[in-house]
Amino acid sequence: PVMPDGSVLLVDNVCHQSGEVSMGSFCRLPGTSGCFPCPLNALEEHNFLFQLRGGEQPPPGAKEGLEVPLIAVVQWSTPKLPFTQSIYTHYRLPSVRLDRPCFVMTASCKSPVRTYERFTVTYTLLNNLQDFLAVRLVWTPEHAQAEWL
Repeated sequence: PVMPDGSVLLVDNVCHQSGEVSMGSFCRLPGTSGCFPCPLNALEEHNFLFQLRGGEQPPPGAKEGLEVPLIAVVQWSTPKLPFTQSIYTHYRLPSVRLDRPCFVMTASCKSPVRTYERFTVTYTLLNNLQDFLAVRLVWTPEHAQAEWL
């Protein structure tokens, strides 16, 4: 289907998120201007650093990752247009895509682990690939490898 802005909606398994990155989300970089909004002169460039935080689990139905479209809004003015106070120009930037691994294995145990004492390790498998007939965990401690040599 065609969207109101003329773009075409493609259906996929990627979770598309939209929202606003507030000025408070930007990190200050050494050597750059410390105030926002920052003035930008002709032929001058400015770098921004911000942080995206995604949940550990994707929303239901989104299996391939997270895609964040970025848009920069630049406010500017010119003395050639005396009746216009500000002009806002929107620039579509390359989107950021965060891919989630399809097969993840994690291990956890109580901490701290003391030498020569038994402890339990819990392994968790997250499988978003396909069905498996069997999963086998092969554990080969480092000292056991040395004994076989």
